[in-house]
Amino acid sequence: MPKVASVAERLTTASIAKLSPTGARYSVRDLAAEGLLLVVEATGRKHWIVRDMGADGREHERALGAYPALLPEIAREEGAMVRTSIGSKAPRAPCRPAAACWSR
Repeated sequence: MPKVASVAERLTTASIAKLSPTGARYSVRDLAAEGLLLVVEATGRKHWIVRDMGADGREHERALGAYPALLPEIAREEGAMVRTSIGSKAPRAPCRPAAACWSR
């Protein structure tokens, strides 16, 4: 996958309409939802993706759908569900007490 330039803002229908192709692919992070990005292709096509670290410790990226078929409010909800399935919301193993690390 090619490197993507990225900016961040709270995305609304009006702000997305102002995004135009620049000749290269770029993404805009939605500050209202963790891991949610709107990708603007060089052709002008816009689509939503979710990025997160999985339980396996690797970064995962999942496509949600194209804009305007998927509005920002719905993309946020679906992104939250996808992040949960990827593993970011999975409970982490509890840490051991510090004393247990030093006992022999």
